Amino acid sequence: PGDERLKEQVAKIARARTIFRYPLATANGERVMHLETVIGWRDTYYPGDIAYGQRPARDGGPLDIAAATLDPDMLAYAQQIINDNWYFKTLRTRLEGNRYSELLSQMLAPQSYTTVMAQKTKSKLLPMTPGQPDFVFADPELGALALKNGDQILYVSLYWRARYAINNLARVHLLSPYFEYDATVHMQTEFNNSGLVYTMPDYTNAPYSAWVEKGYKAEGMHLAVAGQQQAIAKVPEDQKGWKPGKENIYAGKGNFYTLLYGSYFIAMNCTGDKSYTLAIPEKFLGGKNLVEGNNVEKNQVRVKPMQTVVLFAGD
Repeated sequence: PGDERLKEQVAKIARARTIFRYPLATANGERVMHLETVIGWRDTYYPGDIAYGQRPARDGGPLDIAAATLDPDMLAYAQQIINDNWYFKTLRTRLEGNRYSELLSQMLAPQSYTTVMAQKTKSKLLPMTPGQPDFVFADPELGALALKNGDQILYVSLYWRARYAINNLARVHLLSPYFEYDATVHMQTEFNNSGLVYTMPDYTNAPYSAWVEKGYKAEGMHLAVAGQQQAIAKVPEDQKGWKPGKENIYAGKGNFYTLLYGSYFIAMNCTGDKSYTLAIPEKFLGGKNLVEGNNVEKNQVRVKPMQTVVLFAGD
């Protein structure tokens, strides 16, 4: 039966990840849920894999977590991929693998399928499925945000690929049935300034793979912002051996982020003990606070520790 505490933690992680699955039509017009990759730090491809609950991978199948934990939500999402007729299609992506883990996961697939099919039918659907309730999910520790607002879906990374210094860049993915936008945009960051700076090197598309970068240099490619200096946030004293130019999760981490993108205005307080006063742009006065569900009436608000504000000025 397994350790109940461990199974609950696995289910908790899996439920959080399902927020980052969104509907996208195939070339044949079939609706299917995809893994969000646009705002990722490491993702380099679009669209992401077809995924409802667990992403099909070499060491696990789409139904394994649902079958192992029997978590009601994960069972519902497992039934959703089956009802959408995508479960067996995703298994095909692993049929040609010859690693032990791939072969083992294929052998366990019938057991997981039988377990899921034996459960009562669930009516719940993935959070981003059309017709589901609106919500805002925010994680100030990671600077990540996801929301459903009517027929719009918005994913944002405010703390995006800031490996060496404060870059004031946010990654945005905004979707609706009528449009889809993918953007890297400027934002504002408040942080604890160390007084140190990081100089952008002349790396183009593969800054962490020197041997790949040589190929781009051979083609005469250079980074337009090479030489730009970025401020470095204070790094804890216990980070022994760190120095400017060396990757560190603290070097580019902000305390308070604000982003204006289209009809959305976002503020995120990532500290545990400090509040910030947020001035509301005139465009958003009378608009809707998507987190609290009320209209914006004041021209400034207090953003408490670990609090996120999302304002919407659209229809």
